Amino acid sequence: YSIRINYNNFVRKDLVNFDIENTDNAIAEYCKGDYINIHSIETFTVFPDCGYVWNLYLLECYVAYYSKEFRLLHFRFNKDTVSGAIVKKASRFVDYVDLLVEILAKANIELNANEALDYLQQEGYIGHRRKNILTKYSLLEKAEALKK
Repeated sequence: YSIRINYNNFVRKDLVNFDIENTDNAIAEYCKGDYINIHSIETFTVFPDCGYVWNLYLLECYVAYYSKEFRLLHFRFNKDTVSGAIVKKASRFVDYVDLLVEILAKANIELNANEALDYLQQEGYIGHRRKNILTKYSLLEKAEALKK
């Protein structure tokens, strides 16, 4: 029923006027491969006016609910921060766990819990360092297998 327009505020969906084609084109300027972390978009000067100032919170809602070319992959919406990946709908990634496995396998880090959590948080893929995401989804084991 609502869209988060910044850290503190939500508005009714009908109060935001997204230009979907041009907004997707703006995202495509950043997303040259299959995916990017949402924090890769640091400036919104090429984004068309939607009635509100563009920021990561508004972008998160746009990609999650309106984009025709991209989807948002993340574990969940977070009260305190924006995290996750913007993924081309045409890509092979439909599951966030599979994407995180590839990200960890390609990362130039040692595959242990501390380095993996640090990397995923610093890159904006997760909002909080919780070891249970590594064990619950066997991320390190799957990334190690993919790496080999």
